[in-house]
Amino acid sequence: MSVPDDLEPRIDALYGLPLEHFTAERNRLASELSKRDRAAATAVRALKKPSVPAWAVNQLFRVERARFDELLEAGSRLHAAQREVLAGRGRSALDQAAAHEQAALQRLRDAARGILETRGSTSTALLDRVTSTLRALARRAPAEETEPLGRLTEELAPLGLQALLASAGAVPPPDRRGAAARDGEAARRASSASPAGPADDRAAKKHQPRGQDRVVGEHERALAARRAELERQRAQLEQQRERLRMDAKRRRSDEKRLARELERAERRLPELHEAAERAERLAAASREKASAATDAARELRLQAEAAAAEASELEQELDRTERELERLTSTRV
Repeated sequence: MSVPDDLEPRIDALYGLPLEHFTAERNRLASELSKRDRAAATAVRALKKPSVPAWAVNQLFRVERARFDELLEAGSRLHAAQREVLAGRGRSALDQAAAHEQAALQRLRDAARGILETRGSTSTALLDRVTSTLRALARRAPAEETEPLGRLTEELAPLGLQALLASAGAVPPPDRRGAAARDGEAARRASSASPAGPADDRAAKKHQPRGQDRVVGEHERALAARRAELERQRAQLEQQRERLRMDAKRRRSDEKRLARELERAERRLPELHEAAERAERLAAASREKASAATDAARELRLQAEAAAAEASELEQELDRTERELERLTSTRV
């Protein structure tokens, strides 16, 4: 069920919300619309809540638009390279295009890890589902788009071989609507016809598109080799991520230990300040006592010098007195 064009921005905003807010905001918008446009309200209420991988891809479309566009462009180049391979013109362009697509996928996978961390869930399995949906988006044809970009509600499955070849122009895509009817008619004809003999088998094999089978086989082998290489690279990246996670864990442990030591030092800081103040007071008192002792010693020294001078004067006076006494004694005789 379609919605009026003037509601498109508000619906886009719904799919840009945190996933846990989607249902409440969708219902609030539907209730608001029910007062003036019941059909629009019904269409809004029917909007599906995205799965977690689809929600993550929607967020990447909004916050990593340049990288998202790079992935879509890489997917287009891969389609063109696949057509070149199927036309028998070599696979160097296919390898290069596949490498570009994988690099774009890895950049978005790294960005998706940060987005999913806001929900507290970054398991490898969940990231693989996001990556698979991104790869399917990059490889699907515009005609296959059933949901606008940025509004996915379910994760997408990668293309099968038949669909992949059809998208590259190797074989016509199957008509699913008439497949069942054709299969029933073929079964009825087969049941009424006589069994085919060896000559008929050889004739049928003669008319098989051997060139296409060869190209398909080469393409399958190329895809298998590329898939194995990508799996190897992914395993290496996972190992590197695990090492980085362990390094981060050790850093967090060191940070906690240093924080505890800092906390202990901060708790001891007032005690150390008090001890320093006591030491300063004792040093000041010692300096005052030393200064007083120095002054007292200086005073005593001055007093001693004065006493020595006075004693010297008394000795001189005594000598004069003795000489005068001797003179008087000698004169009387």
